Amino acid sequence: MQWEGLQGGPAADIVGRTTHYREKVARFAAAHRDGLLDRGLDPGHLVFATIALAAWWQTVPQLAEMITNAPTGDTKESARRREFVVEAARRLAAPRSR
Repeated sequence: MQWEGLQGGPAADIVGRTTHYREKVARFAAAHRDGLLDRGLDPGHLVFATIALAAWWQTVPQLAEMITNAPTGDTKESARRREFVVEAARRLAAPRSR
């Protein structure tokens, strides 16, 4: 996807891929309506932010290592990163208590 961005847009199967991601947004929107997600967050933006949060570890592993001082490829570190992303996404999307 980063290469596509550098090239100016999607190269293949834009319809199928768009449908896939719009279905994710629709599920987030349903959870949003049901009060399961923070109503102050746009569901489409939340999907994008969650994907970005999860993907960046693998996209720039050298940066992850520089910042966290933990090696990429280590099984325990991979598990820690996954746990972090899940918890961060949960907190980001959680409805705010009033």
